Amino acid sequence: MTLKEPDCCFDLGPRHSNCLAVKLPPQDQFFRNYQQTCMNLLRSLAGVSDDCRLGPRVQINTVTSYIDGSMVYGSNVKMADNLRLLQGGLMRTLPVFKDLGLSNMLPLKLDHPDDGCIRTDKDIYCFLAGDSRGNEQIVLTVLQTMLVRQHNILATQLYNINPHWDDEKLYQACADQRGNRSDIRANNNTIVVYRSALTGTNKSRVFAELQRRPAWFAACAVFPRPASPFLQKYAMRGTKQSNLQHSPGQSMGERILLTLPPTITSD
Repeated sequence: MTLKEPDCCFDLGPRHSNCLAVKLPPQDQFFRNYQQTCMNLLRSLAGVSDDCRLGPRVQINTVTSYIDGSMVYGSNVKMADNLRLLQGGLMRTLPVFKDLGLSNMLPLKLDHPDDGCIRTDKDIYCFLAGDSRGNEQIVLTVLQTMLVRQHNILATQLYNINPHWDDEKLYQACADQRGNRSDIRANNNTIVVYRSALTGTNKSRVFAELQRRPAWFAACAVFPRPASPFLQKYAMRGTKQSNLQHSPGQSMGERILLTLPPTITSD
């Protein structure tokens, strides 16, 4: 078992079944300067449908589909534990700029350091984050750093108020603040933006309607639980193309809105 992807251009022996290497012509204006005649290309792993039926190949996503803060806390228990300090409900951080009075950075990725990281020297490491793409670009790295710092700020504040709470209770309380409540806010905002844009309804009117409901209303009414988190191309969660009965001239957005509960879609 290895994290190294097959090399579809230079690996000896039988070619991997997911290889789709691109042959480069010798006269290519760019790659001919590097004597490169093949570009490595590997198909994404295939995802399994929720009903285990055969069908079109869809790519797998290692990040959970729910808005649960998994980009901060990881998508499995092993990753979540690796990101935790296991003390005071805090996440691990690196106090590299402590002497300058600056906030901590993300911890270093010491296990499998070359996975998702381009290192110019063996002594240089990328950051460890809940999302493996945290080092893909500087904006994602900054966002990951801000979210982890916010978690630790919440954990410290909660400990000051509740010094009798243990590490697990503090951690879960902060994760709930960052994840579950964000889920509700995101669903409410989605309803406001899409309904306003697709039906012409005033945003303030839609928002006022949601404010009169319990905080969990939007999440439960629009996405009944249990609900499949799979997104099939353009379809919303729990909405299938066969359910989109429509009249000529209706947009796809209007057809999707017709499947939502009347309490949300009616004016």
